[in-house]
Amino acid sequence: MAHLFDVNVLGAQCVDRAALPYLRECRAGTLLYVGSTASVIVPPFLGPYVASKSAFHALAQVTSYAVNHFGIETVIVMHGPFTHGTERFPNCGCQAHGVRRPVPRRCPLSGAQAPAHRSAGSR
Repeated sequence: MAHLFDVNVLGAQCVDRAALPYLRECRAGTLLYVGSTASVIVPPFLGPYVASKSAFHALAQVTSYAVNHFGIETVIVMHGPFTHGTERFPNCGCQAHGVRRPVPRRCPLSGAQAPAHRSAGSR
């Protein structure tokens, strides 16, 4: 559960902290948050994921209130589940297409080491 909060909430907060000084200086910009309908329509047996996405949604709303007077807009995209069309993303490793690719261990932009995580099959 801690890993989900690290990724979905603290990761978004880190991105905000990196971007906001520049956006405030420009007095313009848009923060785009990709949420999930799981924070509104709660599916069974996904409690930790739903909790992390709900916290993420709350963070996006609070950030929106805090940065609005700087001319910074916020957008929260809340998509539902999908598997069609993912073949366009060669690194997704989507099981719906019978392909499971390894997750990169380094960020392609910064070269930073990615945190270790357990795969779904190692529970």
